Amino acid sequence: MLWRSISWRGAANHDKRESSSAKSRAALRSLQELRDGQINTTAIPDGPDWLEAQRGVSYRPEQQQITLRLDADVIS
Repeated sequence: MLWRSISWRGAANHDKRESSSAKSRAALRSLQELRDGQINTTAIPDGPDWLEAQRGVSYRPEQQQITLRLDADVIS
């Protein structure tokens, strides 16, 4: 009995997934038919400008070594 209810639910969800994927495919097809100038890209944020990027170069802040002596009672 439990198996029938599970498989019935799975079949119901499967139909919903197929209809949503069919809608998605239809939307993608309509976008593919548009020319580049017809697509509204104002909502897309500008990405970083990678034209002047250099590989292997990274920022390393200057570091200095120091020594600190503490009394044992301060440490404990």
